[in-house]
Amino acid sequence: MTHAFRYTNAQNKIFSVPYVNRSGEAISDISTLDIPQSAWVVILSSNLIRQLPFGAFSEQASNILQLDLSSNLIDSISDNAFSYTKQLKYLNLFGNKLTQISAHIFQGLDSLEQLWIGKNEIEMIDKGSFSNLKQLKRLKLDGNRIQILSENIFESGHYVDGFLQVHLQGNPVQCDCNMEWIQQADWLVLTHQASTICSGPPLYANKAWADVYDKELTCISGLQK
Repeated sequence: MTHAFRYTNAQNKIFSVPYVNRSGEAISDISTLDIPQSAWVVILSSNLIRQLPFGAFSEQASNILQLDLSSNLIDSISDNAFSYTKQLKYLNLFGNKLTQISAHIFQGLDSLEQLWIGKNEIEMIDKGSFSNLKQLKRLKLDGNRIQILSENIFESGHYVDGFLQVHLQGNPVQCDCNMEWIQQADWLVLTHQASTICSGPPLYANKAWADVYDKELTCISGLQK
């Protein structure tokens, strides 16, 4: 059953759109869901979903603008899992069990503006993982296990607003030469710099990114990537 959801568009006009709320229903198999084609907002938070297979959402779900999969048990997302949700603007995967982001997970999400993947267990992000997300405005990576944020996971400087906001606080960040590119990138804004705490190297351990931002970041020999 669809319900009315108050939605604000780019012109700050508020209007009602159809939505589906299946939060907290102990859903474990996403293939059993019957999402009406009319739905613009789909809320599947606080369930027992573990995997998102290829084409996880059928063509019938092609009109979805907002998809909330937060607080599930998702530890595996197949390449092209969102291939039928090309209109998606907001994707929330906060509070799951992901350990790695592979290069083709978000393939086809050319309209995506906000991606929330905080509070997972992410250690590795493959090269090019976010390079197709040209409309992306906000990327929340907070509360993971990321030590180094590499420039090659992005499409440098090709974001629609001219810059991308990235949330990295709550990660064991290594504030060394591998992160120096962030200081030089005019298309990326690292938010919450005062609460983004360096775990190393020893010179900057336990210091906030805001306190090392304008300093020369060096690497111990053999650790440069």
